[in-house]
Amino acid sequence: MTDLPLAERISAPRRAIPADVDGVEWRELRVTDADALVDLHQAIGAVDHPGWADSREEILEELGHSYVDLAADSLAAFAAGEMVAWGLVVFPPSQETLVRSILLGGVTPSSRGRGIGRALLAWQKDRALQQLASSHKTLPGWIVAAADGRAPSAAHLLQRAGLAPNRWFQTLRRIVADPIPASEPGGGFRVVAYTADRSEAAHAVRDAAFSGVGSSQSMSEEQWHSMMSLSTFAPHLSFLAVDGDGAVVGVLLSLLEQATARVWVVGVHPDARRQGVARALLTRHLLAAAKADVEASALDVASDGPGEGLGLYLCLGYVPQSTSVNYVDVY
Repeated sequence: MTDLPLAERISAPRRAIPADVDGVEWRELRVTDADALVDLHQAIGAVDHPGWADSREEILEELGHSYVDLAADSLAAFAAGEMVAWGLVVFPPSQETLVRSILLGGVTPSSRGRGIGRALLAWQKDRALQQLASSHKTLPGWIVAAADGRAPSAAHLLQRAGLAPNRWFQTLRRIVADPIPASEPGGGFRVVAYTADRSEAAHAVRDAAFSGVGSSQSMSEEQWHSMMSLSTFAPHLSFLAVDGDGAVVGVLLSLLEQATARVWVVGVHPDARRQGVARALLTRHLLAAAKADVEASALDVASDGPGEGLGLYLCLGYVPQSTSVNYVDVY
């Protein structure tokens, strides 16, 4: 931390302007671009990260946050009338230990090698610097972007732009039909079904569990509500751990996407750790998924290095599938 606010530490460009690329027209994203964005996400995903792509609902959620100004924070590239690239620079409102600008986007595989990605990333960095320079907080400022391990060209592009690897996210998957080991937490804790009346308590535990971890910050009420309102949210595959007084100390929340239950958060309050709470939550989740005839469970594990922090999940039968890396530029 420094005594100077970001506004005094960062010299940002007055305007973020994309570089000219032959045959490409640039404009901001619009909500009416949702169908084109879905097609673009699928084309990128088929090459860079087979097996998943953001849904239309998730895309609209990301574009619709109150803290996203599409006119200033987004950019799309069009060639012959077709969207071939997209970019978004997100400036989340929760800023407790650092101030973040998060870069999202990509170029369709058939249009790569033309300089579109370099021009888009340069614009994103300029816009991110504008966002960071608008802050009068004395916290560190981070520009954050992710690249899937199966897309080395994306990682190379980020590193050429000055971003360095910082955090690894490893996707693991488990076939639910395989034997599931029984597990109960110690310390007088117990696992109960998730219910909507405990949403606020679950939110608080999620924030406490990830406080100060990597670039993670508390989720705003808007962000939390958006996630919990997704049509894919699966309460019947989501569970809480509570203490003897019924206070929530652990949370596992799941989305159901086709035949896969995706655990989007599993966390334990620091005061309740080392009691087998996370193991018990995952076991209960797997048993519920098997009962619901779900094919598989998947989750992401964050760590400071590839292959780290997987012990619990490997013991429960999860198998590593892929890795993505967060790249950062720190100010």
